[in-house]
Amino acid sequence: MKKWLAISAAAGGMAAAGAAWQAVEARQDRRRFPPPGELFTLPDGRRLHAIGRAGPRVAELTVQALGDPAPGATAGSGAAAPTVVFEAALAASSIGWERVLSGVAADAPVFAYDRAGMGWSDAPPRGSGGPRTGRELVEDLRALLAVAGVPRPIILVGHSYGGLLARLYTALYPREVAGLVLVDAAAPEQWTAISPQDRLRLKVGRHLAGRGVWAARLGVARLVMELALARRAGGAAGPGAGAPEAVAGADGADSTGLAAGGQAAGSGPRRAFRPVPETAARAVVTAVTFGILGPSDRGLLTPVAHLSPALRQTLARLWIQPKFYAGIREQLAALPGLAAEVQARERPLAIPLGVISASEPSAQRMAEQERAARLSPLGWHVVAPPCGHWVQLDQPECVIATVRRVVAQARA
Repeated sequence: MKKWLAISAAAGGMAAAGAAWQAVEARQDRRRFPPPGELFTLPDGRRLHAIGRAGPRVAELTVQALGDPAPGATAGSGAAAPTVVFEAALAASSIGWERVLSGVAADAPVFAYDRAGMGWSDAPPRGSGGPRTGRELVEDLRALLAVAGVPRPIILVGHSYGGLLARLYTALYPREVAGLVLVDAAAPEQWTAISPQDRLRLKVGRHLAGRGVWAARLGVARLVMELALARRAGGAAGPGAGAPEAVAGADGADSTGLAAGGQAAGSGPRRAFRPVPETAARAVVTAVTFGILGPSDRGLLTPVAHLSPALRQTLARLWIQPKFYAGIREQLAALPGLAAEVQARERPLAIPLGVISASEPSAQRMAEQERAARLSPLGWHVVAPPCGHWVQLDQPECVIATVRRVVAQARA
């Protein structure tokens, strides 16, 4: 009995120490990696983070977050264009649009946000009586647009899971959408008639993401990251190991306004950090979810190697927060119902619609994307140059060109 009491006491002490360590380090992370955009408070009190220029309250936010306009932009280049709103993939945030925002901002106002739990946004609401639905996720965006002063209609750009949300928003509020771009987006038919194996995988994923919340809260995620970084540094193998690495930009700011180490540009003294290796960041997610987001889900998480060094550091800190796993759990829970509601509510459209597929799509994938393009007589489908699922990071110019085409047609 005494032995078990001692073990229990030791375990409790370790858990308390881990939680305290996580709390202290999380406070430091918030100072070192502040949001590049603005936090908007929804009517229910939750805050969602967004980057962009969309209305009187964020009139200068694009310049602050993205730097100077892209070459070719003029002072009035986006004045008459609808705001382009970016909807990220499952487990992703506004960071995933880093290589696209400046190029699109040359032609139209841009607005990229983080869903609940992702990026710098607050955690999903608790005690709601059950998993939130896809429609509730859409209503979050609609409430955010109202609070941020984003005029409608908008142009929606959705990647992967975000493509389903963009299609549902368009189905629910067709008068509020002037154009649609789907970037290697999930097809609703993929998830309305899912196999028993995929249904079980979703259930297990939600359960293990719940464990991830607690593992992150007790400091396990942070410990995994530190150990992975220490191992990488100790091996001194490959780029990124050892000495700090310079960040693009004469003033230390990259294209999102984050300075070296993720500190907001112009916010004071900067400290340089070694870029986080992709394997280290992914090790965190794999460990705390007990492998549910392991090698077989390589395309799910933002490819760290494609991001600027400052954002690699930032992303690693976002992936060790409890709210990140709470957000994954919520989005996985909503997926089947979201797909079903898209199929039930979607009607033919009369707006510009660009559909982008990752390179070398399967015959089934090609058919799904062609069906999506046929939702509108103004729709078209393009297969991107050689790239993976994250087209906007592998081939940003393809996404920028498609969005610009939709913007031009919407303004005509």
